[in-house]
Amino acid sequence: MRHGPDRFQVARGRQIPGAAADRFFRAAILPSRAEIWRSVLRAQIAAAGFAWAGITALAAIAAPAAAQTWTLDRVLEAARRQEPGVLAARAAGEAGRAEGAGSVGALSPRLSAHGGFLRTDDPAMLFSEKLQQGRFATEDFAIDRLNYPSAASAFSWGLTLEQPLWNGGQEWTGPAHGGHLRSAATAGEQARVADRLLYVVQAYVAAVSAHRAVTADSIALTAAEENAHAAAARYRMGQVSELDSLRATARRAEAQASLLDWRKELAVALTRLSQIAGSAVAGTDLAEPDAGALSEPAGAGTAGHPDARQAEERAAAAEIDSRRATYRLLPSLNTRAALDYYHDPGSGATEHRWAVGVAVDLPIWDGTRRLQDSRSARARARQAHAEAEALKHELDTQAEAARREREISAEKRDAARTRRQAAEAALALAQQRYRAGLLPWSELVSAEADAARARQEEVGAEAGVVVAYYRHLHAIGELK
Repeated sequence: MRHGPDRFQVARGRQIPGAAADRFFRAAILPSRAEIWRSVLRAQIAAAGFAWAGITALAAIAAPAAAQTWTLDRVLEAARRQEPGVLAARAAGEAGRAEGAGSVGALSPRLSAHGGFLRTDDPAMLFSEKLQQGRFATEDFAIDRLNYPSAASAFSWGLTLEQPLWNGGQEWTGPAHGGHLRSAATAGEQARVADRLLYVVQAYVAAVSAHRAVTADSIALTAAEENAHAAAARYRMGQVSELDSLRATARRAEAQASLLDWRKELAVALTRLSQIAGSAVAGTDLAEPDAGALSEPAGAGTAGHPDARQAEERAAAAEIDSRRATYRLLPSLNTRAALDYYHDPGSGATEHRWAVGVAVDLPIWDGTRRLQDSRSARARARQAHAEAEALKHELDTQAEAARREREISAEKRDAARTRRQAAEAALALAQQRYRAGLLPWSELVSAEADAARARQEEVGAEAGVVVAYYRHLHAIGELK
């Protein structure tokens, strides 16, 4: 049975026999048929606009980047310079390295200077001053002067040198402990920077994909509007059913809603990307990443992954902490040397005193606290080593998953491209069959909607290739 307009048997609400219907349509319908076919032709041209848009997009990608074009490499470089998350990671790394450097100098001598001024009539303090200044006279020992001395002033200054020798082994294990802390801080900084750079890649790809999706949906909406107008016109002339007209209207509303959603996504993605880049970025400023230009990652394993290195360095530092806790069961040993000067402003005399000493401290009983601290430190060291090993296994699994995803993402892109080509070929065939009167209007609208979905799926698959590549770099610790 033919479904074209020349054999439709209902016209303006009246039933017409076949032969009379032919004469009726020749007289009444054919003058407006040219207008109907022009509407259908416009829909075909709009659908073909997808292919032209793809060609122009490829040409834009192949063309040299303009001065204001934001490529992925340019955005990553801007993020390394000014992205707040990257700057925070670097500041945290610097703080950790500074803390580690403090442990290195545990064996270093401590030299300090001190000074002061005192004026008093307190007998005990004045006696101590005179003793330090070495200016006692016989009359100073008179009972009245000892009990009721006159107020006097005194200046003092000096240097103190302290040399720690043994305090739980902190002095001798400090350089190694500090080195592990510094290395852990550097690895942690690299890991956090890599996390932020992956975020930047995802934000950039999301903006590019949203821009492509807006372009595709704009063309799809134009085609859907042409189809809806043509269906409404043919319904008024009795050439299509009301159901087909409603389906065409629903398809137009669907295309419009999809376009609005993608416009919102594009606005949000561009806002996020502008914050990363430090300047306003428009959709037309973006250069789509070339998935074919992505090189094979240099590394294959996770041995150099910053998270793994950070865990290993922390475990090594915890091992030193456990030894220190055991060493604290031993006595502590320290030396001290002091040189002090005491000045009497009344006589102008200055006297110096010096002292050298060695101190040993051995707590006899502390309720087993130091013993329990030693046991706790050894357990925490074992925990740190086990966690580092577990993290290594997890990173290996994540790297394998990322590698697999990167491999299949290209196949998924090829499958999406094949589906898009097939959907566009099916749309062209549907248009031909409809013009020949062999296909209902609803099938043509369905073919157009399927082609639009296929184009969006191809956009997502193209973005997936780039994101999967950088996720693999991140998983093996090569994103820097």
